[in-house]
Amino acid sequence: MTLLALHQQRLYRRLADDPARADRVVARLGPTLRGEARDIVLARRALGRIRRSGRVPAVRTAAAAPAEELRGIYTSAQRRFRVPRDVLAAVNFVESAFGRVRSASEAGARGPMQFLPATWRQYGLGGDIDKPRDAIFGAANYLRASGAPGDLRRALFAYNRSTDYVSAILRFARRMRADERTFYAFYAWQVYVRTPAGRRRRAVASPDRGRRWPAPWSAPMRVPSVRAWCEPPLMRTARSSWGWRVWLAALKAVIPCQRLMTHRSSPCCRTRRTSRSWP
Repeated sequence: MTLLALHQQRLYRRLADDPARADRVVARLGPTLRGEARDIVLARRALGRIRRSGRVPAVRTAAAAPAEELRGIYTSAQRRFRVPRDVLAAVNFVESAFGRVRSASEAGARGPMQFLPATWRQYGLGGDIDKPRDAIFGAANYLRASGAPGDLRRALFAYNRSTDYVSAILRFARRMRADERTFYAFYAWQVYVRTPAGRRRRAVASPDRGRRWPAPWSAPMRVPSVRAWCEPPLMRTARSSWGWRVWLAALKAVIPCQRLMTHRSSPCCRTRRTSRSWP
């Protein structure tokens, strides 16, 4: 899962950095992948347009909470505050790579949902800003007070005053809502940080490495293998009899970096407040 997700992440990073190339690749994808690819590329591009301010602090990383634990928290927060769980997951994803980034932003925002201390005192429900459950419940509380679920755009704009941020969150959320397995793909994405030598991947161990993934929220069921269930939709379709040829043809035509998807036998793998964009 981790290796396949890293291939997927690298592809989307390259496509987001090259709009003309991305347009050509997306046009050559089948209908199953076209919407997913377009949303993820545009979400990454939107995050890249957000103006950065201040000096980038040193980044500390650690393992995220287990995926199933996070899913349970999103569901509980949705039940209590009526904020969609896919939106909470998308905020958690963009703000801290699901809690892998443990350092504060240059503006002092902290925790898995990147709260400023003053805002946390008002909406944090007396919890610990650094604990996933408390942070996610605090974010749901803040979004509900800001207009969710009736007006998600207004609520997200209050959370981070950038229309590009709002667009990125809603696009990531839409992909996780359309195919709940996409959450696991995003969860397996890596943390990239900016360095004087360019962007570098920061390896972080996953507490779910080697585990069998359960079924999505709406369809409890046993699954045959980690790979069959968690393989990112882009990679899963790429390996099908027609999808692999279409995707690889697109890569050969427009991406001079074919090594990103040649290992077919691999096992399954900012915002105003922070200048780091993890996806």
